[in-house]
Amino acid sequence: MKFMIIGIAGPLAVGKDTLAGILVERGFVNYSYGDILRRICEERGLPKDIPNLVKVADELRAKDPAVLTKMLLAKIKTDGTKDAVLSGIRAPAEALELIKEPGFVLVWIDAPIEMRYGRLAGRGEERDHLSFDEFKAREEQQMKGINTHINLSEIRKLANVTIVNTGDKE
Repeated sequence: MKFMIIGIAGPLAVGKDTLAGILVERGFVNYSYGDILRRICEERGLPKDIPNLVKVADELRAKDPAVLTKMLLAKIKTDGTKDAVLSGIRAPAEALELIKEPGFVLVWIDAPIEMRYGRLAGRGEERDHLSFDEFKAREEQQMKGINTHINLSEIRKLANVTIVNTGDKE
């Protein structure tokens, strides 16, 4: 059986989940790294804000840099999903694990930082309470590499497709 996995990566508030939603409307099943991390935070009684999501991800990746991808791939296979979309890829080890899968395509999304900060502020989610300076500093860290795990610049180099998202959903 042929199947397709589309991985979506990019900086904060660029439209990764929006693209995943569009693909879901076309028959894909969405599997989100952030959903796994939010669920673990909830199980631990932690606020589901960015610092805690990063802390939980770092703990898991310290044991295995591709652990989150392996968790998602196992779920995809258990579910028998034919076409899947994975949003929020942040670690090169995750992307490299996915590249091994037949039918995998990595999409990088980008947009100007001011536009993305406006989107973030408009979401009003618990995890999104950052000043513009904090937002910009977090992005700089994620692009250069926060630790041995997260490095968006390396992920961008691995992408098969790049989308510049300066519009709205339509």
